[in-house]
Amino acid sequence: MAITVGVVEDEAFARTALTTSLRAHGFHVVFDTDTASQAVELFPVRRPEVGIIDIHLGGGPSGVDLALRLRQLLPSLGLVFLTSFDEPRLLGTSLPPLPLGSVYLAKSAVSSMRTLADAIRQAAAWNEDSSHRATVHEARHSTELAELTTSQLDTLRLVAAGLSNAEIARRRVVREKAVELTISRIAKRLGLEPDAARNQRVHLARVYLRTLGAKDADESPPT
Repeated sequence: MAITVGVVEDEAFARTALTTSLRAHGFHVVFDTDTASQAVELFPVRRPEVGIIDIHLGGGPSGVDLALRLRQLLPSLGLVFLTSFDEPRLLGTSLPPLPLGSVYLAKSAVSSMRTLADAIRQAAAWNEDSSHRATVHEARHSTELAELTTSQLDTLRLVAAGLSNAEIARRRVVREKAVELTISRIAKRLGLEPDAARNQRVHLARVYLRTLGAKDADESPPT
């Protein structure tokens, strides 16, 4: 029997392409919507086995907020986050943890429908085996920024926004020396060796923007 799926994606073209592809590959899409509020109404009525949710849904609740609410309403719901954000904290470092058992997929990592299909089946296992629930954990995702602490990620985001060390120190209510040390640790963790011929801040900004999916991140430094 086909796995039933509900899709929450705020971009119309992406939502249409996704639902069309899912149906072509044997999944039963019981509904699709572009808003969290409508999703909260539709999931309990249509009761799909798996929800495919974009982590960024424009203004209002994030996809993570929505997923946590849906898990309250439907404890056995399988969850797949399909998003352009390689690292969920890029949407905001105050984002709550992903629900237990959810699968996180960056769109850039989906080279074929098989990747998404495998993720859906993995998430559906949350429904099929109640003894599995205690041991399923969120899928690990590979990204250059995944190993950074939340504090380091905040600092890197401000560097990418073009703020000076002094401005970052004021924003984060720390000493400027602490900002310098944090930036040095970020560069080391990302494997960026000191290079007099390269502006380290520009390189850090490019890494950040590339992870966000900026196509010209390697050509155009931030201004």
